[in-house]
Amino acid sequence: MATREAVMTALFNAVVAAVATSPTGPFQTASRFVKFDPAQGATQQVAIPDAQPALYMVEDDETTEHPERSPVLTKRTWRAVLLIWAKIPAGATPGVPDGTIAGATVINNLIDAVEGAFVYDNPSTRAFTLGGLVARCWIDGHTAKVSGDMNPDGQCFAAVPVSILVP
Repeated sequence: MATREAVMTALFNAVVAAVATSPTGPFQTASRFVKFDPAQGATQQVAIPDAQPALYMVEDDETTEHPERSPVLTKRTWRAVLLIWAKIPAGATPGVPDGTIAGATVINNLIDAVEGAFVYDNPSTRAFTLGGLVARCWIDGHTAKVSGDMNPDGQCFAAVPVSILVP
């Protein structure tokens, strides 16, 4: 049985590697824990990184199920959330987003790059197994998106939920 740390490290490394080879290029910030913006001082509330695009992976809740007739077998589902931060590139005026670039374009390209990590690596099951560590790993649920068009600084954000079925 794979450990939580081995599985989460493999997931994070797979996503970072997939984005690094995508047309959008690598993340400037990539971390398994949220780093707050030091400019906010002691009352930090928003984890907007200075170096963007940025990827944070945070672990979420877990579910363990025991089938009624087979107490030996368990079904474990672990979850993580991939947090993506990016800004609309600056236009002619420094600090002001380029009004010709839609924020959705910026964040959609990064989400597509992240999704590129979830290509199946087990031909027999057609599942992404993190190199055989897990039964299946997939994007699962509602992806929250903020396009950045309404933010004066062009800040975009996405939260991509991931589920991992662990044997």
